[in-house]
Amino acid sequence: MKPFHVRITSASKSAYWYADNIGQVYLVTVIDSDKNLCVMESCKYIAWDDCEIVTNAEPQPSPLDKMVHDLALHEAVLEFQESCQSMAYYIIKRPLERAIAAYLEKAERKP
Repeated sequence: MKPFHVRITSASKSAYWYADNIGQVYLVTVIDSDKNLCVMESCKYIAWDDCEIVTNAEPQPSPLDKMVHDLALHEAVLEFQESCQSMAYYIIKRPLERAIAAYLEKAERKP
């Protein structure tokens, strides 16, 4: 049988690995026709009673894809913060330093 997508609708037992993944869609294949499905990207099983077949399903990102996305997002945020700090230096601190230096020069010139 061809692989197909299912959505987790429940978990018969709270100990099942997908108990916290209700609503997630997985690509699966049939292992035994009346009990279990096998998730294609891992060696995990889903009970037939705990899912529904999904048509027109968009593939869900793998945990590795999610991790890569999160790291890229974190890196972008750090780069943005760094550029903001640089801009703040040139917009606020540098002119302030110049103003203080000019004030001190004027103060030294006065008799």
